[in-house]
Amino acid sequence: MKPLLQVENLEIAFVRNKVKTIYTDKLNFTVNQGEIVGVVGESGCGKSITALSIMGLLSNNGSVESGKILFDDKDLLALSEKELDQIRGKELAMIFQNVMASLNPVFTIGNQLTETIKIHLGYDKKESKTYAISLLEKVGLSEPESIYRKFPHMLSGGMRQRVMIAMAIACHPKLIIADEPTTALDVTIQMQIMKLLMDLRKEYGMSIILITHDIGLIAELADRVMVMYAGQIVEESLVDTLFKEAMHPYTRALLKSIPRIDSDKEQKLYSIPGTVPENYQDIEGCRFADRCPYTVGRCLEKQEYRKIDSNHFIRCHMTSFKGKEVNNVTE
Repeated sequence: MKPLLQVENLEIAFVRNKVKTIYTDKLNFTVNQGEIVGVVGESGCGKSITALSIMGLLSNNGSVESGKILFDDKDLLALSEKELDQIRGKELAMIFQNVMASLNPVFTIGNQLTETIKIHLGYDKKESKTYAISLLEKVGLSEPESIYRKFPHMLSGGMRQRVMIAMAIACHPKLIIADEPTTALDVTIQMQIMKLLMDLRKEYGMSIILITHDIGLIAELADRVMVMYAGQIVEESLVDTLFKEAMHPYTRALLKSIPRIDSDKEQKLYSIPGTVPENYQDIEGCRFADRCPYTVGRCLEKQEYRKIDSNHFIRCHMTSFKGKEVNNVTE
């Protein structure tokens, strides 16, 4: 079976002060029908701009320099803006990171929700309102008719997030990209939002790309996970494999920074030294080398993206696996 989404050799560039900078380094990944793929990594690693490139929503100074984005056998990069508009919102939807900035403050929730319904489903005004109210109810909002008439600033963060989900699922899309869908929400609301997405995935058979800093969410929800660092995918595996047999030093550092239930209360959380480098497209070797405790001479050479087994890939010439060093890993 062909993947629902297939990204091939994707390079995204931005121009600032007349200087072009490559932000992603030939990304290759797939998303299968009904699969949840988690994407983790620190801020500035290219997660959100990868999602925006799939949606065709890069800012004016951004562009896809090379590669393909195949969605349901259509090359999204070859489509006109009008053709993309027929897919966005209907077959491909996104829950944005900054929900308040994603909702128009001068229009009611009902006005914004029915716009998508009218355009993609062809419902009239009465049918659109009825369906919109049913969606608000479906995503767990009490008094949906009242919510329908309100403006975004009149709702809490969790309520606005549910409204965004209602918009995203209105046309039963094949793929939803959820970019930090629980940012700034308390833990209880986070789990309610994610349970809602899981229930909707089960009901509609949707695929989900879940972009998050919260590795706990990935452990709970994802089928497969990609770890991004400085514009590259440095490790990819099934979620169980990642938590049991993480191989890349960056992945292991991320896992060490998570609080554990069985850890000593007095123990300080591990903090990865340094920050994500700027202008990382100029780094010839491993982009994590200046923060990695295992750096050796070969780390200054280009790191190939290697296949460990059928579902495990890594970008590191030397890793520790099950306590043993693995050198010269080849496909």
